[in-house]
Amino acid sequence: MHQIKELNILIILVLLWTAPANAQSDTTTSIEVSINESIDSIEFYYRKGKIFYKDGNYSSALDMFFKSFVAAEEIDDLDYQSRCSNNIAAIWYQLGDKDKAFEYFRKSFTIDSLIQDKEGMSKSMNNLAILLNEMQSYDSAIDYYKRSIEIKKELDDKDGLAASYNNAGLVYYKMGNCQKALQYFSTSIKISKSIDDNWSVANTLGNIGRCYRKMKNYTKAIVNLNLSMQLAREINAHDILLESYEYLTACYEETDQFRKAYEMQTKYYDLKDSVLSARQKEMVEEIQAKYKSAEKEKENALLKEEKSRRDAALSQQRILTIAIFTALFFTIIIIMLLLKNNKERKRAFGLLKLRNDDIETKNRQMAVLNEQVSKKNKELESLNQVKDKLFSIISHEIKAPLNSLTVVLTLFENKRLQPEELQKLTHELMIKLSNTTAFLNNIFQWARSQMSGIVPEKQQVSPSKICDEVIANLDMMAQNKNIILKNTIPNNVIVNADPEMLRLVFRNLISNAIKFSFEEGNIHISAQSDNEICQFNVQDYGTGIDDDVKHTIFNGHFFSSMGTKHEKGTGLGLMLCKEFIEKHGGKIWVESVKNNGSVFSFTIPETNCP
Repeated sequence: MHQIKELNILIILVLLWTAPANAQSDTTTSIEVSINESIDSIEFYYRKGKIFYKDGNYSSALDMFFKSFVAAEEIDDLDYQSRCSNNIAAIWYQLGDKDKAFEYFRKSFTIDSLIQDKEGMSKSMNNLAILLNEMQSYDSAIDYYKRSIEIKKELDDKDGLAASYNNAGLVYYKMGNCQKALQYFSTSIKISKSIDDNWSVANTLGNIGRCYRKMKNYTKAIVNLNLSMQLAREINAHDILLESYEYLTACYEETDQFRKAYEMQTKYYDLKDSVLSARQKEMVEEIQAKYKSAEKEKENALLKEEKSRRDAALSQQRILTIAIFTALFFTIIIIMLLLKNNKERKRAFGLLKLRNDDIETKNRQMAVLNEQVSKKNKELESLNQVKDKLFSIISHEIKAPLNSLTVVLTLFENKRLQPEELQKLTHELMIKLSNTTAFLNNIFQWARSQMSGIVPEKQQVSPSKICDEVIANLDMMAQNKNIILKNTIPNNVIVNADPEMLRLVFRNLISNAIKFSFEEGNIHISAQSDNEICQFNVQDYGTGIDDDVKHTIFNGHFFSSMGTKHEKGTGLGLMLCKEFIEKHGGKIWVESVKNNGSVFSFTIPETNCP
């Protein structure tokens, strides 16, 4: 860059020397403008290319970087030539043309060598090594990694050194030279630990575990993979954690430790589903943001169009006003000249009134139209919220039991399960599928209530009988924790209610009580009367609810927490209970003391209570 500035200064001096005295000032200004315009165009095209690249518009990004490169060549700006070459190579790599990517990474390296940009040379060699590794030119890749390592040592770039040693180790791993790979991995870990880079330590530990597995040294493989897994959990590195679960599953299978293999595979699928759910949520939020942006642009366009119409209307109104005043003026003249022409004067005032009435009518119509548009927008927003809620909960809750079922069936098909293991896993799967069935029923009922509304189909029903049916359906869930369910609702209590809604309320409250009860606990379902209202209570002696949570569980948000045996839920059931009880004109509430249990109560009016 210093050489370029000196050359530009020499050009300016020569032109000044040979120019006429009266033209020297204009010449200097013209040259300075030309150079500044060239520099501005280089940076303009370069920044535009970055924006297009970020948006995924690779064709436009490529065009901008080529233009920036050409402009940089015109003024011998080697720094920008190197940058542009590097970005052009990255785009070809994204487009899958590795040969062109290699060509431009190589060009970037050549330019960096000319200007002795050590950092740029190191990055270019690292990129070339990555490409050669993917093209299976392993010896060349190792050569570039070694050269890159030497430069990074000069620059004391410890981050880069740790990464290069790790990447070179992976190349040796692919070449089948595990001993050499372990040497490089070991060096990478030492450097990463010295700079407290826990992510790199966790990643390289996983690579060491893979190496030992390839060497059939399963003990060391499992030790290193477990260390990688523990550190990945601490730093919340999901990608590394997934790889640890995957390779631990393989190690346990190859050493006939099928129970541990099943546990690792289950954790792998659970985490994978969780990560996928989060990414899907991000995608939904991104789509929603784009949708809102498009809607806002559309709304702005409508507002602009409406403003243009109003401006035109105002302009017409001004013209009309001027015309009216002119007509009035001439009318007054005529009235003054022809006092007897009262009929014409009344006619002029009548026309004015009709026009004013017409304007007022149009304004009222416009207000009605605006109100209709606002109402439609609110309805669309409400529907979008329903859609978002459904997307956010369905993904994980349905896939989890299906993944567990797939794992068990795979192990069973491969005859890797003992009869007692199969019986235990089958019992666990039955509980999971029962919970999933209840969840789907909640989703169905909630979606119906949100999308079209549900009107209770009331009839005379026995709460005691419905409660007994619900207890029978939840018997397996209760037996899993040795919990005793006791129904003391009198048989002669009759309520005027929708039986399906009442069944859903009992099922959700009793299943929640089981979920948060300790093993060998008791759950008591009772009823009490107060004039024309019956109150029903579901009491457990489990974990209880925090005071700051009690006020939020019915407020329309998806609230959920883990049960005493890590049972999962969505928080949808309590929302449905509140909505269905209120549709019957009743109320629902909770009384709870932390670690002393909870009592969920609800009322149903218009009943025949003893």
